[in-house]
This record gives sequence, C-alpha cells and structure tokens, in this order.
Amino acid sequence: MLLAAAATASWLLWGRGGAPLPQPGASVGAGLRPRYLGSFGDTGSPRLIAPLGIAIAGERVYVADAGAHTVAVFDRAGTRVATLSGGGMEVPAYVAVDPRDGRVLVSDRQVGTLLAFGADGHAKGAFDPKLPQGVAATGTAGPWRPLAAAFAPDGTLYVTDVAGEHRVLVFAPDGAFRRVLTGPPDHGLSYPNGIAVLGRDVVVADSNNARLIVFASNGSVALQIRTGGLPRGVAVVASGRGAGNRSDLVVADTIGRKLTLWASDGTSLGEAGHAGSGTGEFAYPTGVAAGSDGTVYATDTGNRRVQMWSMGPPTTGGAGPAVPLATTRWSLPSALVTGALLLVAGLAAAAVTAVRRRRLRQSGSNVTARRGNTGPECRKGP
Repeated sequence: MLLAAAATASWLLWGRGGAPLPQPGASVGAGLRPRYLGSFGDTGSPRLIAPLGIAIAGERVYVADAGAHTVAVFDRAGTRVATLSGGGMEVPAYVAVDPRDGRVLVSDRQVGTLLAFGADGHAKGAFDPKLPQGVAATGTAGPWRPLAAAFAPDGTLYVTDVAGEHRVLVFAPDGAFRRVLTGPPDHGLSYPNGIAVLGRDVVVADSNNARLIVFASNGSVALQIRTGGLPRGVAVVASGRGAGNRSDLVVADTIGRKLTLWASDGTSLGEAGHAGSGTGEFAYPTGVAAGSDGTVYATDTGNRRVQMWSMGPPTTGGAGPAVPLATTRWSLPSALVTGALLLVAGLAAAAVTAVRRRRLRQSGSNVTARRGNTGPECRKGP
C-alpha cells in the first residue's frame, strides 16, 4: 500500500516520469468569459482526499477519490449522498457511467482493471475484457491496464489502456471486444488518460504527448490538437458560441493548473483558472465532466475539491464571480511542494490501511478474500 500511495502521488504529476515537451499556451477566444460557480468536497465529513476522475449521470456526480479508496457520489449541488467502495477497490482513478442502466465502471491503478458497480451501488466484480490472443498484453501485469473509460449513448465502451502498447480498446454494447485504436505514427499514444465521446468521434487526452487525438468512427485519426501542458481529463460541453448544435472540448491541464477550452475543429478558445488554492484557482486538476446544462465540473486534486464552472460567453447575471482567463504557467518548485504534500497524504492514508489489515490478519481474517469481495458495500453519505 505504501508503494501504491507513492505511485499515485507521482502519477498525479508525471506520466512515465518525465514532463511532456512544452507547448504554446492557449489563446483567448472572442466573446468567451469563463465563470467560477463554486466548489464542494472540501468541507463537511467525509472530505475528499485525492479526487481524480469524475463523471456525471443525471443528477449524480461520481468522483474517484484515490486517497480514500472510494468513489464519492454527490448531487449536482455538491451534497454527498453515497459512497461506493468494496469490490477490491484500492486506487480508483477514473469513472464512467453506462447511460442505459446506470452501471458504474471504475478504473483502479493498483488492481489494474475496471471494477463494476450497479446503479444501486452494489459491487459487481471486475469487467472482463475477454481480449483475444494478440491483443491481450503478456506478462505478470495482466491482459490490460485500463486508465479511463467512456460510454457512447448506445453503450459502446471506450477504454484507454497502458499495458504494453498504449492504446484505446473498443467494446460493443454487449461487452464483446471490438477493436484497437492506436495513435498517429509519429509518437503513437503515450499515457492516454481521459476519453470522451463527441458525436460519432472519440477524443483522447494523449497526456505525455501534450495533445488531444480525435478518432473518427472508422478508427482513423481525424485530428490532433496540440494543447501543451499535461492534458489529463477531457469532456464535451455544449458550445455557448452563438446558435447551432455545436460542441466544445474542456481539458484539465494538470501541470498548467488550469482548464483549457477548444472548439471541436481544434481552435483554441481560452483558459479558466490559474495556480493557487483560492477562488477559481487549481492545484493539479485531473478529471473534468460536463452536465446537461453546460456546467463543467473539474477535480481540483491538490486542493481536495471539485470546482464548478460555466464556459459560456459573458452574462448579465448568474451565480459566482467572473474569473479572468489565466495566463500563468507551471512552476517547478511549487510542483515539487504540492507533489510532496500529496505523497505525504497518500502515505498517511496507506499507513492507516496497513494497521487495519495487520489487525485483521492477527484476528484470523483473510485479507486476500476481502480484496476480492464483490458483495454490496454502498455507504450512505452524511
């Protein structure tokens, strides 16, 4: 567990252990003015410890909390209503919700699989990818190492995988393996993280290559968007730029400590937030999701909270102060400080878990059996 905590803290800052190549910052799109709407998860009890991935389904917001080894469930106003745990969950990273039945899939960086939960919160065991020979990775790590997942409206499942060749795996609505998506021939994919469905296309945050890759429905690379920084989460949000049924992309730039906004054709539209711990400030955001009303939810990992933003044009009213578009850049000293704090928090949580397990072993409990438990463990929030 100590090793897992250290790996989690380092993963928040780096992919393979090196920073991506620097790229130009985002420019400001005409008429856009991101607005900070509020935050939640950093008050009350229990509080978030290390929020990573986030997903929205109806009126529920699901947040993978790697520090608490759980998935916190909130309503759209930020009130905690439930907690998903069990099923062998150790270091939850990203979350996806099946729009057909509310099934929740959680990627776990320690276990190296997708854990499934029913809409009622009951653990259903691990998702079996049933990868054919030649597709399944070889070695002791298992057939795959999923990072993030996203569902299409029809239930098609897309999963970013970092076992062996970094890639995207596509599964049919019935769970059958369909195909592999690989990156451009220049650098392929390097630690693909967040993934989002954009119409018939799929958008992947190619983190260590500092870009977004848009795959067309036939599996070909349709577009590359050079984002710079370290893009981790990506979400599709309804465009607020004039009339028409258009969509934009919101990206969580972990090292840049901000959100960036892009048109679906790759045009840079602006940025939101900057480094810090105050209103509208970020400390290593990781996950991002958008509600049906256009509200953007982003996990502010270092500040242990979830922030809410509007990415539309200026308005004459509404909640929350307008926050200027950010122009700050990443600072190595502050990165090391925040990384150290995250590591200490992870080690502390791991130490508590180790003590609990030692006591269980002394009382004759089978820790291995508990880790593989798939029984119901849905704890209601306060």
